[in-house]
Amino acid sequence: MATKFGIVYGTATNIIRRFVEPDDDADLSSIVLKPGEALLQLPLADHPIITVAALQSMIVPPSHSGRCAKIAMDATGGTGTVVEIIRADPTVDPTLGPHRLVQSDVAAVGDTHSNGVFSKGAEFA
Repeated sequence: MATKFGIVYGTATNIIRRFVEPDDDADLSSIVLKPGEALLQLPLADHPIITVAALQSMIVPPSHSGRCAKIAMDATGGTGTVVEIIRADPTVDPTLGPHRLVQSDVAAVGDTHSNGVFSKGAEFA
């Protein structure tokens, strides 16, 4: 029986990535972490009443919002178009399939990303 639950977070950004509710405490030791992730174990008794904000404060505040642009890159890989806005940690998952992830609090679907800079798509100009 489990007496703990786990929180997986990015070590570079401190962004909470997922929660783990094991059937048994031993299951937490078999959690597969990606490079750049860490596991925080907490008493299961706290789980029903604890908020994400409270959990985040146990890790430390994240270095950014977690809002990322999913960018479809051109054939050269130098320029791309934002196809979706998602919550992610690009230090752990810099790519998502054929797409690149770039942290941005202002990018929008249709924007262009080139040389580290976002510019508004033609429909927004």
